[in-house]
Parts: sequence; C-alpha cells; structure tokens
Amino acid sequence: TKFLYAGGATSSGTVVVINKKALPRLTDKSQAPVVIGALAAVRSGMQILLWGREYLGWNTRLVMGYQSTQAMKLAILRGEIDMVSMADVRDIKEILDAGDFALLTQAGYLKNGRSERRAQFDTPVFTELLEERVKDAVAKNALNYTRNLMQVGQWLALPPDAPAALLPAYRAAFHAAYNDAEFQEKISGVFPGIVEIDGDAMRDVAQSLAQTSPEAIDYMNALMKKPQGTDGASGERKPEMTGRTPGGWAIVVAGAVLA
Repeated sequence: TKFLYAGGATSSGTVVVINKKALPRLTDKSQAPVVIGALAAVRSGMQILLWGREYLGWNTRLVMGYQSTQAMKLAILRGEIDMVSMADVRDIKEILDAGDFALLTQAGYLKNGRSERRAQFDTPVFTELLEERVKDAVAKNALNYTRNLMQVGQWLALPPDAPAALLPAYRAAFHAAYNDAEFQEKISGVFPGIVEIDGDAMRDVAQSLAQTSPEAIDYMNALMKKPQGTDGASGERKPEMTGRTPGGWAIVVAGAVLA
C-alpha cells in the first residue's frame, strides 16, 4: 500500500466467553457440540472460532442470525447458547459477573508488532494457542491475515501522492486529537476498550494484509465452508422463513434455530 498513514483506532480485541458447564464438551466430540451465538454476518472476531475448530479440536456448532450484541448477551445468560465472542468490556463483565462463565481466549491488539492481551482480561491471545500447531506456510499466512484483519478499525491516511513532509504533522495532530480529554470522555462512553494505533503500526497492518497470498485467502474460504457442527434443537417459535448457509452455518429467524 502507498498510503501515508497518520494513525488509527480500533477495539482492543474480541474476547471469547464460554459457559463453564460447556467446557467439558468443547474438546469431546462424543458429546453435544458447544453452541456459539453469532450475528448475521461472519465478522472478523468469529474467525477465532474457525481456527479453534480446525487446530484445537473444538467441538462447536455456530448459530448465526442474532440481531445485536445485546441479543447474544441475553442468549448466553439464559442458556440458549454456550459461547460467544464480543468486544465491549461492559457486556463481557456483565456475563462474567453472573458467575457461570469463563474466559476462553481473546483476539488481543497489536502493540510494537506483537499481539497483546487486554489489560482487563488475563486470558491467552488466540495466536498464542495456535503458534505451535500451525506449521504449513499457507496456513501461517492465513493466520497472520486473520490476526491483522481484526486490527482494522478506523484509520486516517494521506493519499499516495501527498508530500511525505506533511506526514509528521498529521501524525502529531491525530495523536493529539485522539488523546484529547473531551474526546476520550465521549468515546469511552460509546466504545469502551478502543485503542490508538500509531501510523507505523497501521502501515504495517495494511502492508501485511496487502501481501496475503491468494492461497491464504482460499484457505480461509475453505475453513469457512467446512461444516460447523451438527443439527441442534429448534426453537419453540415457528420460523417465518428457512434457509441454510454454505458449510452448515445455522441461522436464527424469528427466535428459532434453523440448522
């Protein structure tokens, strides 16, 4: 990429929370799969779950279609699902405070080129769990793609033909604006856990993503198309429509689970 990056901001990382009662089933495929709740689209944080299934032997079933993070939070608290990934520290703490849940892993955030754990949650970054297991070069490239993709939030850059001499001033202005006390007060109420990414780190993330091989993208597509678990019980309400996504991803419609 030829953009001149002034800086960026993103979540300090998705955290995966699991019901403690479901932990024995997570790696025992002779038991019912652990049910994971998800939104309607495959978001970057959900890719942790694909890697866990492929390399850590997770026994899971993905149920997609929840309309909001709040809907997923309610679902895990009332036992409708066993596991969920989310980023808002307030939602995560509310689930943990219920007492029946544990941290499993987290996406982390990039700092000085390394994936760091969120200060509030002392649980391994998912790449820590995988680094000794992923050996194939294409798979490693795909894993790096996943890690960097989850770092992309909002960013500011100058166009490629902008004079490079302008960049230090823009970086200083971005840093000052991000750390302004009034801005921090407002953003923390809307998006707690947001972190600043400096211009060099943002450039490195963009360059790494741009260098992802077509084979690595194909590898990720293949992971997403793999069956994500067995059929489960339907909800009590009759669905208004039915459907199945490629690879066995389930859909929640009108309060029912469509396998």
